[in-house]
Amino acid sequence: MTDDHRDIPADPALAEAWFRGLLEGQRRMLERQIGHRYGSASRATLRRLASADLVALDRWARRVLVCETVEELFAKPPEPGSFEAWVEDDLRAQREGRMTALRQVVLRTIRHRFGPPSPDVVAFVAKADELKRNLWIDRTFSAATLAEFLDGPGPQTTCD
Repeated sequence: MTDDHRDIPADPALAEAWFRGLLEGQRRMLERQIGHRYGSASRATLRRLASADLVALDRWARRVLVCETVEELFAKPPEPGSFEAWVEDDLRAQREGRMTALRQVVLRTIRHRFGPPSPDVVAFVAKADELKRNLWIDRTFSAATLAEFLDGPGPQTTCD
């Protein structure tokens, strides 16, 4: 998995479609790898792939090369101190750092543009995924209201 996001379209609708396409491509590739390595994927395996995020799909794509069974692929954690454990910890820390930074940028933007956010808005932002937070940042200069900035159903979008 790459952290190079230069290919993500600037338009929020296109960016969301791009990200969904990336996830679907990763899922299909992993499904084919599992089929070649272990035989056709069970319904449970397909459900697991369908609900996985990009980090999990990337981890499994690396693990499929070394795991002997599908059960080991999904169940066995990496050995402590192994290179794989280090990579997973590093990816997790990078993602957590990005998510924290994005949350802080979104909340600072809301405070600057629309006033202090309500506790509901703060909670709503905290629960949002990386894609949604990036889409909000893209709306920084175009949104006239907090409701337009958050774009869609959610909490009461008023500021205290």
